[in-house]
Amino acid sequence: MGLSLRPPKARVEVYETPLGLYHLIFIPKAVNVHLIDVCERVDNVNVAVSENEREVLISDVLGEALGLQLIEIGKGLWRHRKDPLHVIRESVQAEYW
Repeated sequence: MGLSLRPPKARVEVYETPLGLYHLIFIPKAVNVHLIDVCERVDNVNVAVSENEREVLISDVLGEALGLQLIEIGKGLWRHRKDPLHVIRESVQAEYW
């Protein structure tokens, strides 16, 4: 993604998870997120980088800001808050980094 993982923009933070404590590189207001085909955008999104994760994950807060409404999570079915109720979208294939 071309982000600097070094100070002063980035810093190490400790996150507590069910599996224990993890040190992640935190970069505040690092990216702008655009939901393709819906024209929804959220600017200045914080990024946390993990050595153990290979794909981009979004938080519940970002999902809400983008207007995502989850229909069947395991199947990857969702709609946007502006979509008519009969519209059901499918998630795209994961991209691994």
